[in-house]
Amino acid sequence: MAALGITTQDSKVIKSFELETANTIRRYRLESQGNSGFIGSLGLLIKKMYEDDVLSVIGKEAYENSSNEKNLSYESLAINFSELILKASRKA
Repeated sequence: MAALGITTQDSKVIKSFELETANTIRRYRLESQGNSGFIGSLGLLIKKMYEDDVLSVIGKEAYENSSNEKNLSYESLAINFSELILKASRKA
């Protein structure tokens, strides 16, 4: 089970690609404001993964919490998703 993702205390699992996506978003965000287009593309990818039911339970919760605001850009969605996934992984 460890190969599939990180297990948190409440027995929910963060899939490894969710953690990698969150780390990539964080890294590109820290590097430059010029990466906003790429981060927005990752936000669209996160939305598609949610719609295709690929995300873990924690990933779905992070997406739903990230997309609560109206007129939310894909960049903001990606940043919020990243912060929530990284926060959940630190609790593990």
